[in-house]
Amino acid sequence: MLRGTVFVNAVDAGHPCTIRDISKGGARLEMPDTSWMPDQFSLAIHGRGMPVDVRVAWRGDTALGVAFVHR
Repeated sequence: MLRGTVFVNAVDAGHPCTIRDISKGGARLEMPDTSWMPDQFSLAIHGRGMPVDVRVAWRGDTALGVAFVHR
């Protein structure tokens, strides 16, 4: 389990999340409510450097599957 912060835009203060099942291609994020989350956002993984861009692959009430966006 890792801690993370979701940033939905450049001026966003961030929203905490729990990161589970992380892999080279993506991760599963858990948070209290995912209904407000956009289809793309930035994810900071605590202790792992700069935020990365992600896109939503699937969505549940309290979990999101995200794919890392490679530029």
